Amino acid sequence: MNVHELISKTKNIDLDFSKLSPNQILKEFFGYNGFKPQQFEIITRILNKEGNTLGIMPTGGGKSLCFQIPALIQKNLTIVVSPLIALMKDQIDSLNSKNIPLAFFINSTLSKETKEQILKLISEQKIKLLYLAPESLKSELVLEALKKAKIDLFVVDEAHCISTWGHNFRPDYLKLPEILEKLDYPQVLALTATATKEVEDDIKTQLKINYASFKSSFDRPNLYLDIIKLEPNIKKELFLIELLRVLKGPTIVFASYRNSTEDLSLLLNNFGIKSIYYHAGLNKEERERLQNEFISGKCDVIIATIAFGMGIDKANVRNIIHYNIPKSIESYYQEIGRAGRDGHKANCITLFSKIDEYKIKDLIASDWPNETKIRNIINLFLSQNEKYFFTSARKLSYDSDVKEVPVNLILHKLEEIDAIKIFTNVLYQIKFELKTNSSTIILENPKYAFDLQKIFNCSFFKSRKIWLDFEEIMNETKLNYFRILEILNLLKNQDFIHLGESKTKDLVWIKNGIQTLDIKPIADQFQAILDNDLKKVDLLINILTTTKCIRHNILKYFDEPDLSYTCEMCSNCIGDQLGSNISVEVDELYVSSEEIAKINNLKINLLEDTLYATLLKCIIIDKNILAKDFVKILTGNLHRLNNKNKSKLQCYNLLSNFKSDSKFLEENINDLLKKQWIKQEVDGTLKITKNGILYLKSKPI
Repeated sequence: MNVHELISKTKNIDLDFSKLSPNQILKEFFGYNGFKPQQFEIITRILNKEGNTLGIMPTGGGKSLCFQIPALIQKNLTIVVSPLIALMKDQIDSLNSKNIPLAFFINSTLSKETKEQILKLISEQKIKLLYLAPESLKSELVLEALKKAKIDLFVVDEAHCISTWGHNFRPDYLKLPEILEKLDYPQVLALTATATKEVEDDIKTQLKINYASFKSSFDRPNLYLDIIKLEPNIKKELFLIELLRVLKGPTIVFASYRNSTEDLSLLLNNFGIKSIYYHAGLNKEERERLQNEFISGKCDVIIATIAFGMGIDKANVRNIIHYNIPKSIESYYQEIGRAGRDGHKANCITLFSKIDEYKIKDLIASDWPNETKIRNIINLFLSQNEKYFFTSARKLSYDSDVKEVPVNLILHKLEEIDAIKIFTNVLYQIKFELKTNSSTIILENPKYAFDLQKIFNCSFFKSRKIWLDFEEIMNETKLNYFRILEILNLLKNQDFIHLGESKTKDLVWIKNGIQTLDIKPIADQFQAILDNDLKKVDLLINILTTTKCIRHNILKYFDEPDLSYTCEMCSNCIGDQLGSNISVEVDELYVSSEEIAKINNLKINLLEDTLYATLLKCIIIDKNILAKDFVKILTGNLHRLNNKNKSKLQCYNLLSNFKSDSKFLEENINDLLKKQWIKQEVDGTLKITKNGILYLKSKPI
């Protein structure tokens, strides 16, 4: 059922669950005979209006029922803030299949008209459950509708996202205290699958509320935890193929990079193992199609980034394979928690190679702010002609050569210290119709006559365009945004103008003092968090590779009582049950980082080096170059949006003389691949081989 059919159905339905008990709803509508640990206690607390609650329950522990059941029983609206679009859709589809069309979501995938229809249903008290992406709460349209609604419960799903010390921090979550204040502090339920005591305390600090905590055991005794250590020279992708031939049942293979998911899936299919891939770079329709293929059982193997799986309702996942190590213990435990939700045994396998440690740390650092990135953003602000300007995080990312994630973090920090003020989703352009002449309007509004004269003298009115652009009017009149908006609203109320369809952007107010801002304390704060995140990688590796019980160490990390027995369900306790009999294939041409480091003081000499030597040196000097970008990097021909920090590589624009003959460069790179002087890794990066080093050593360096 699509959203428009659901809207139509909801308009004409009148369901009342208020006289049913939680146990009746659990059995009649969700098909369960009893509650899981902590579920009933949390539900009872909510229904009795006993105050705010934090529920810490492992993946598969039944967090969703803790708010779905109260939402049906209570009279008014329940709001669920979640970053998981897949979860929203799955839960709404599930309720619809039970003939309960009382739940909707609002996120970036919906049109403004559809959002307005849903908000109208809220005003008519036809909706019980509204799922919102955190960025949707920036919308004045949504926020104004929620202010007028009666709200029984405000759910913060994935609550660890509000903690900078958590494993999946999201800046949009930091706006939630402000939202709660605007909604007059409804009862709050915060939920997370993974939280240490430090993160639990930080959730309370960041949300600015007090709550009672309910914590379920993190132990999932049906999950067999297997760590398979692979030497760096092992052909890991071929090991994966042999492993998948041994395993049975639905399998999720997690990989850190989008390129890896595509390349591994292609490789598996070529070897007769049917698979699909999934990552956030695919369009919405494609993601839904692939997700449904896996859930329905049409394809039992999916290679995915962590964009897949959170909130997915598939109880019979038999295997989780981490092709690359996750970022933290929290990430690891949350991701393996998608297996064995039916209670039967499931395998959770990590293929550990030392090189993955370096790569995951590079990935974490690239997504985190540093002093250079902060300075880039501030310099961009200082280059503006006005104190107010329209932008978006994506545009700032494009203009500053800083990834969107650190841009958002930097913006939040600058706003927190009062260096800037961001007004989100304000009117940027609007369809405009003048109902009478400007002279009459000025005459009727003497208080605003001077400013009205400025506005009507703008080129917009001379050219009789349809769309009024606020930035254009601001630049020409030197009036600030809010003065212009005040005047337009006045004229609209006087019926002198008609305002139609509109577009929104964020408005940034650059405050005085940003020119002399000392950014070192900000950079130091970010560095402390980054250091903590990098330590989380070390801690995860230590837990997985220790000789002690893996389950024991994980539960200890989550402050659970020590296991007093051998778990009999991890590779450290009973040995590797899955990978020990798989033959490994060694890459004879593999070169270690130490070997490469010995010749890392190379100098490129375009006059004396052969083209082969130049290309090989570039791959050694500028590590982790993606094969798909190499020619464009060499010729300085990368698209602006794909140029993030790549222009700082030593080889960027080095061979600009080949700009009109890039095919020749491609042919030479393909020759290097055929000669096996270089190889393309599964993550898409290029690496020199022993043969390549032998060639370089045969030439003067």
